[in-house]
Amino acid sequence: MRELGAYGLRVRGLDGAERWMQEQPSGAPMIDVQAILAKPDRSPSRLDAEVADLALLGGGRLRARRGETAVRYALPALPDPAELLHPYLAPAAALRWQWAGREALHAGAVAIGDGAVLLFGVKESGKSTLLAWMAREARLEVMADDLAVIDRGQVLAGPRSIDLRGRLTATADPEPAAVRGGERERVTLPVAPPSMPVIGSVLLEWGPRLAAAPVPAMTRVELLAAQRTYPPLAGDPSELLDIASRPMFTVARPRLLDELEATASALLERFS
Repeated sequence: MRELGAYGLRVRGLDGAERWMQEQPSGAPMIDVQAILAKPDRSPSRLDAEVADLALLGGGRLRARRGETAVRYALPALPDPAELLHPYLAPAAALRWQWAGREALHAGAVAIGDGAVLLFGVKESGKSTLLAWMAREARLEVMADDLAVIDRGQVLAGPRSIDLRGRLTATADPEPAAVRGGERERVTLPVAPPSMPVIGSVLLEWGPRLAAAPVPAMTRVELLAAQRTYPPLAGDPSELLDIASRPMFTVARPRLLDELEATASALLERFS
């Protein structure tokens, strides 16, 4: 029997979202997703080395215990399995891996050459749009959109989708999947390698013109640490040091779809 999932996890409880998962090794950790309707709860989050009771946007909760396979969502409105897979699974997957001593970063990842480049950026920095363009137009393998799980120097493949607020190009899928109440278009990604070595990273910014600059070595670890999903949880400092030892750039560019090709070319030039 094929075991499907994402982020290096075998995922159960999301029947109907299989088209955006991919096969996982038989020995991969299991995560059992459970979701119930509940009144909004905006009490503060609780997180320690054993228990998580996390506040989600809109008054939802994510609850889990270290060592248990079940993750429980209590939500004011029940999403369909596709949305539970992405974006709701990401915080649960990050929790599982950070409890296991791995790193989980707010980042996307795209395969360039023999490895993967991590893409960081604040909310609405255009990361997902750039990744979708690189997947669709440059035919590059996107490993992850919003969560990069790092396991011994390798980034693990996430769900096979990217959700965009608008249409990317005129060549978009003729029947795109509408998700998140019709507010997003889901770009389906092909199956990716289960993992790839991290060969570098990029911090995306907006600017008046396309410009790339190396990040000084002394600031790299601090920038990476700021991307950790759960700062209170102990991680693996060697993972951040390893990524920091590899090429890291800031890439600024105008907020224009016409600049996507030039931005992708700048990344390929530096990491191919």
